[in-house]
Amino acid sequence: MRRIRGSGVRRRFATGIISAVARFVEKKAPDIILRAFAMVLDRCAEAWLIMMGDGPLLEECRQLARSLEVSHAVRFAGPRPHLEVAEAMIRLALSRLRLPA
Repeated sequence: MRRIRGSGVRRRFATGIISAVARFVEKKAPDIILRAFAMVLDRCAEAWLIMMGDGPLLEECRQLARSLEVSHAVRFAGPRPHLEVAEAMIRLALSRLRLPA
């Protein structure tokens, strides 16, 4: 993917970040997100997953990320205020734009 000059954070955003915002409960299936991300990471070693939220399955998902050997590329950001989630989604969307030089 295209590299963006600047900070390491901006470079990471340019390489492919997947975000998931939900409670860590069975109905939301956070385990399936992690299993799918493991397949993505097999094909794109520079990918990142940010999971925002809290719930009874959070620790189980942390353990699953370790057992799938993807924990190095997964960030469990915890619960976030709605405004912070919206801002993060906007930053992610803007990082994917390819603006003319």
